[in-house]
Amino acid sequence: GHPRYTREFAGLSYTVPSEVRYRGRLEGFYKGGVELGGRRTATYTNLAPGGYVFRVEAMNNDGVWSERGAVLRFRVIPPFWRRWWFLALVVVGLVGVGVGLYRLRLRGLQRRFDAVLEERNRMAREIHDTLAQDFVGVTIQLDLIAQMLGGNKVEAAERQVKEARRLVTDGLAEARQSIWELRANLAVDSLPTRLAKVVERYEGGTLEVRLKIGGAFRQLDARVEGEVLRVAQEALSNVRRHAGAGRASIELRYGRDMLVLTIEDDGVGFSVDDASAAQGHYGLSGMRERAGLLGGRLEIVSSPGAGTKLTLATPIAGVKE
Repeated sequence: GHPRYTREFAGLSYTVPSEVRYRGRLEGFYKGGVELGGRRTATYTNLAPGGYVFRVEAMNNDGVWSERGAVLRFRVIPPFWRRWWFLALVVVGLVGVGVGLYRLRLRGLQRRFDAVLEERNRMAREIHDTLAQDFVGVTIQLDLIAQMLGGNKVEAAERQVKEARRLVTDGLAEARQSIWELRANLAVDSLPTRLAKVVERYEGGTLEVRLKIGGAFRQLDARVEGEVLRVAQEALSNVRRHAGAGRASIELRYGRDMLVLTIEDDGVGFSVDDASAAQGHYGLSGMRERAGLLGGRLEIVSSPGAGTKLTLATPIAGVKE
């Protein structure tokens, strides 16, 4: 790795040492020789790695050249950064860096794609759990109004019209709240208060809903509260539309590290496997997706004629106190 090599030599003459002349050549560097005159050094720069033979001859003051010159064999060892294994490591390293950057870019694109897909799924669930359910409620009220008008029950029909208007107003407010949460991810009321409003919306007529809050209440992350509320809303909507139940109960229990939501009804029940496999119905799949996003578990127990019990358990470690 040295850039400069110097060889020193001397031709012995006991008569006139100052008149001694030299010539030399470096085999492996150039073919011809070089007249050195009276200089007793030869310097070479930038020698490539490899083997060399330095030959030098001397001439005395009588003009007679030495019959046998001095010979020095040597080898220039390349620095480590010019050896094949280092170059191979550099090539492998560059390839590895290129592959790593490529994979990093792919992971970034995948994360962006997953985020967009998750947001689309969340918006689909939000629409299903707000506007779609409110439209169903309005449809039920309109059917009741039609039946009452057919039976000349005008006053009862007027009350149902007011109830339908209230559902429309509440649905519009819920849609606006969802849009606000999309922008700010904030909720004004606590989870029990919002859950009580959902119960008020779906109970009435032949359905009686009881709400129970247990455990030590504390404020949770807005996303957790929102997902739990949507699961409860979807479950109550299914009870109202399909169960034909007379009574239903909702229990929200705050544990030390778990939040458990339990919803039961005494309705007609259904086959969970058949409902999960049904096409065009997204209620059960949406609730399971929400439970998965929370890192919790959703259990539905039901059979025809035996009512339904839904349990959502989600971890709440590290929540706000």
